[in-house]
Amino acid sequence: MLAHVLTAYLHFLGMMTLMATLVAEHVTLQPQMTRLHLQRLARTDLFYGMAAGVVFLTGLLRFAYFGKGIYFYLGNPLFYVKVGMFLLVALISIYPTMRFLAWRKMLKQGDLPALDPRTMTRLRIVIRVELGLLIVIPLLAVLMARGIGRTL
Repeated sequence: MLAHVLTAYLHFLGMMTLMATLVAEHVTLQPQMTRLHLQRLARTDLFYGMAAGVVFLTGLLRFAYFGKGIYFYLGNPLFYVKVGMFLLVALISIYPTMRFLAWRKMLKQGDLPALDPRTMTRLRIVIRVELGLLIVIPLLAVLMARGIGRTL
């Protein structure tokens, strides 16, 4: 029982942390970026990655051991949509992460990266898309928990 509760709690906490870190990245991305902004972005993105790992691992645990049972999930098309959306967010997040890591590397070498406005706009759009996708995932989870979409 305790393992079920803790796994669910960590799963929810991970999702909230994903959202919070993405919002923080979005707010931090500004037209005029200082060294501090760039360092903050890299650090925030690290927390984002850790939160994604927590969501993924606790999701697997809930799927296999502490949820409603494998067949409950496999028999619901919304489960596939939910997992697909999470994987899509993970794929989309590669672009900002690679940018932030490149900037961090330049900072460590003592250089301040040149930040062109198109890259900054693209990053903000990508983060907004991630946020838009992530906000739908809990809705899908609630629908699934209520048996909506179940085919078996």
